[in-house]
Amino acid sequence: MLLDFQKEEITSEFSLPTKESTTAVDFSPDLESVVIGCENGSVYELDLASGEVRMYSSVGKGQVRKLDFLEDNTLVTAHHDEDVCVWDDGEITRTHGPYTSWVSSLCCYKQMVAFGLFNRHRGYQVFYGDIRQSLHKLYGNNSNSKGVAFIEEGRTLVTIGSDQQLKIWDLELGESRFTISDSEIFCAMAVLHDERLIAAGTREGSVILYRSDLP
Repeated sequence: MLLDFQKEEITSEFSLPTKESTTAVDFSPDLESVVIGCENGSVYELDLASGEVRMYSSVGKGQVRKLDFLEDNTLVTAHHDEDVCVWDDGEITRTHGPYTSWVSSLCCYKQMVAFGLFNRHRGYQVFYGDIRQSLHKLYGNNSNSKGVAFIEEGRTLVTIGSDQQLKIWDLELGESRFTISDSEIFCAMAVLHDERLIAAGTREGSVILYRSDLP
């Protein structure tokens, strides 16, 4: 069923102070604000109660390609200049990188982060771990990373790449448990943790559902 939203039904509409192009947006876990990443690297926070827009410190990190939150409301951003940044109260407190390419997928779970690189000619690399410590690395096949997601309470990671493969990784061992190969190229992914469902979208216009039956 499609919902028919009309212009007059919009609850609120806000403009950034400098009319910058937005490249990433997400609600904070406490649902008190929306954080917006911009093409020029700026990051803004919109307070949903007051409607005030606050600009985070701009440090020239390049276009914000991805952003997500840890469970304690800590913001994590991935930038086109190949850095991944951790924020606290509008200031960058830790930077991972620069890496060999820009981040093409990012997700957070509790205090953990996982992200994959656009590395078409080197084989995709995925980094994971506690965002405030050194990160671990996983190597995939010769493609760029299109999606990463934690399942199994953060013990397992699902990754997809443009090599037509979906991989399930055991993060305690740092090894791939098994690989699903498909005839179509994966482009996007979502997971439903409680039901262990994985939805993968393809470039050919299909959405494929998988169920993880890991013990």
